[in-house]
Amino acid sequence: MPPVLVGAGFRPARKAIPMLLARRLPGCGRGWTCLLFVAVSSAHAKDMVTFADHALPVLRQRCGSCHNPDKKTAGLDVTSYAAIMRGGGSGEVIAAGDAAGSYLFRVANHDDEPKMPPDSPPIPEAERAVLRAWIDGGVLETKGSVAVAAKKVEVAMAAPVGERPTVPPLPGRLPLEPAVRAAAPDACASLATSPWAPLAVACGQKQLLLYRTDTLDLAGVLPFPEGRPHVVRFSGGGGLVIAGGGVGGQSGRVAVWDVKTGRRLRTVGDELDAVLAADISPDQRLVALGGPQKVARIWSVETGEKLHDLGRHTDWIQAVAFSPDGALLATADRAGNVFLWEAATGRDYLAIPAHPAAVTSLAWRGDSNLLASGCEDGQIRLWEPENGTLVKAFPAHAGGVAAVDFLRDGRIASVGRDKTPKLWKADFSPERSFDACDDIGLAVAACDETGRLIVGDWTGELRVFNLGDAARTGTLDMNPPPLDDRVTATERALADAKAKLDEAVAAAATAADSDKPAAEARVIDLKNDVARAAAAQARWLGEVAFQANYDRLAKTVADRQAAVQAAESDWGTVEAQRRANEQALQAAATKRDDLRKQAEALAAAIAQAEQQLKDLTAQLDKQKAEMAGFQNGLPAATTAADTAAAAATAAAKAAEEKKSVIAARQAEVDAAAKALEALQSGPR
Repeated sequence: MPPVLVGAGFRPARKAIPMLLARRLPGCGRGWTCLLFVAVSSAHAKDMVTFADHALPVLRQRCGSCHNPDKKTAGLDVTSYAAIMRGGGSGEVIAAGDAAGSYLFRVANHDDEPKMPPDSPPIPEAERAVLRAWIDGGVLETKGSVAVAAKKVEVAMAAPVGERPTVPPLPGRLPLEPAVRAAAPDACASLATSPWAPLAVACGQKQLLLYRTDTLDLAGVLPFPEGRPHVVRFSGGGGLVIAGGGVGGQSGRVAVWDVKTGRRLRTVGDELDAVLAADISPDQRLVALGGPQKVARIWSVETGEKLHDLGRHTDWIQAVAFSPDGALLATADRAGNVFLWEAATGRDYLAIPAHPAAVTSLAWRGDSNLLASGCEDGQIRLWEPENGTLVKAFPAHAGGVAAVDFLRDGRIASVGRDKTPKLWKADFSPERSFDACDDIGLAVAACDETGRLIVGDWTGELRVFNLGDAARTGTLDMNPPPLDDRVTATERALADAKAKLDEAVAAAATAADSDKPAAEARVIDLKNDVARAAAAQARWLGEVAFQANYDRLAKTVADRQAAVQAAESDWGTVEAQRRANEQALQAAATKRDDLRKQAEALAAAIAQAEQQLKDLTAQLDKQKAEMAGFQNGLPAATTAADTAAAAATAAAKAAEEKKSVIAARQAEVDAAAKALEALQSGPR
């Protein structure tokens, strides 16, 4: 299961993007935020989004409380460049140059589960834009770093789809040591055959087993440590093989291997339950998967990113299949639903009419014009994919169909709960039945290259039949023994063969003349047996030596990877200390600059105060001079005032005298007036 990113105390972090200006631009779909890099000087340097300057502040604030050197939740530390590039307990979380395919960005952007922060909206869009720009820009550590090249897996077809490759892909020398040797074989959940080579693959216990269908020999073991594989498929050209599985109720993945080298090319999927169904597109660029989560998903083999979620199913998805032309993807579930999707876009194409029971298997005819579905009601149905029209339905297996497989010529092989493998003609009429399995049939695959049919049942037995006459030709070992056990067995067989040869040689030496031809013929036969036993012993001794060398080289690679990781960790520690020192130095420089500014401000204030004091002193001196002049003129002013007061007193006295004279004159006037009035009023 991929590392879980847990965040606590999510807060705005506007200072995390000091060089970026976020704004909404016309034409940006879904309101995505576009970033305009503000160029102040040296535009290229300013435009670079780096871990140290931009991504780290966001990661430290948003994720650092749970993903730090002291608390590595899910084994992930995001507080140093080396640690985040190393990933968590389940692998890498950063895909350089591909933010959409980076698990860390997907959970932060709420594109994938578990969404981070949980039960909350995503972190601010501007901060997500910083992470996106950093990853898409090549995950630069600093402005002086070189962008990391995006990882891509080359999966282009070696030959056009549907055409035989010039050299059919067969395994080289692959390890034959089983990853698991169980007490008894496990039920065979899935089988597949290469379209162009005598090769088959079966689900084992935590491993895939490759077999040659011409010799029935084990051709290679591919470990699947993710859990139990439930489904295997070859690519359309036969160059890749995939397996989907996992641990029920915990995790599910799909792995992709190169058939020739056995090298694992890609692991995709991040399911919370085991993958039950998977397929790879004909051009080898897409993987589809499904399971108990009821959502089919399409992943890119090239980049390892999830492309589409297909969410119409209502029950466990039990089968997925790409059409041979690569245009459509069919998915089926336990509720009887079958849906067709556009493989390239993930868009809903059409819904096949519901089946009356669970659909267990899907298979496309080579021309992509017919889709076969196997159902628990016991019938095989043929569908025309353009309109979803039912072309034919026929009873195939009482109790339920478990698996169906189209042959190159349009015939169908099938098996089911009735235990009897069957072959159907191209017109879907019965052609022949094969010997019944010991238990319920689970898997079937036809090899066009060798004309053989392989059938797996609940007991884990893999039977091989001739398609032409239904004759049983052998069995494939679903639980191969360890190499040491094979060597011991061949040593015992060689010793027995030699003992028998010695007895035959002695008998031939004493035989009568009439019995000598038969005795000598037996000696020749036993010599051949000894040669075959010696060759078998030499083969398995060689395989032991090869396995030891392979394990040694694998250990060397693992040790070197561990050394690289340790060096990266040490480098990360040194780098963290260097950055801490730089931060401390920067803090000291900042404090020094602040103190310098404070001192300059204080000096300016003192100078201003001194000037103000000087101005006040001048004003005070002026006022003192004015006061002195006033004090010098005060006696003369007092004398003048006294003289003026005396003059005023004299004037007031004269006025009073004049006032008395005026009053006397007025009295005289009043008396004359009265006399005149009396005269006028007397007798005439």
